[in-house]
Amino acid sequence: MEYKIITPKKFNKKEKKLFIYISKYSPVKIFGGITGEKWTEQIIINHRNLGEAAQFKNHNIYLDFNQPIDYIWICICHELAHMILREKIKWNKSKEARKAFRVLADFHTPKMKNNFRYAFEQTMAIFLQAACEERIRRRPLEWSEWQKTFEAMDVEKLGKIIWESFCEFLSDKNRGKKYRIWLKKTLIYAVRTLT
Repeated sequence: MEYKIITPKKFNKKEKKLFIYISKYSPVKIFGGITGEKWTEQIIINHRNLGEAAQFKNHNIYLDFNQPIDYIWICICHELAHMILREKIKWNKSKEARKAFRVLADFHTPKMKNNFRYAFEQTMAIFLQAACEERIRRRPLEWSEWQKTFEAMDVEKLGKIIWESFCEFLSDKNRGKKYRIWLKKTLIYAVRTLT
């Protein structure tokens, strides 16, 4: 797996710093240890004037190189988490997910009115991002440190419901082999709790 970074020339120095940062703190390796999934495809990181937002499409991550390096790294972690959830784990294709989408067809997040599919994946991506940040000791894995992130993404209720379970999962030394199982159980638990 390799990264390719596409930015205007004015970001050349930041691009070099980012390569060093993602080599030292590889989100792909961190996620591999958590989920057991290996990402081998090239990831293309593109500059776009998005402010604090980030986006992904296919194997492209779009983010704003006007942001600090550590924030860019967080954006890569978060968007890569979505990519792994969709492309490697295929969480939204499972029978549990299809059932959840049916049962919670009327579910909408409070502010942005996003559906359950969006809310659950966003919550899981934040959890994986949290694991990355905790791993490099940037932000501890404590609800008080993460509540505002879940709130900003409009998934605070779902995040709070699953928080303790995720922390327990992360403390398991053999977790990578169990991530898919944990994810399915968490999906079932979320449906029961929200209905």
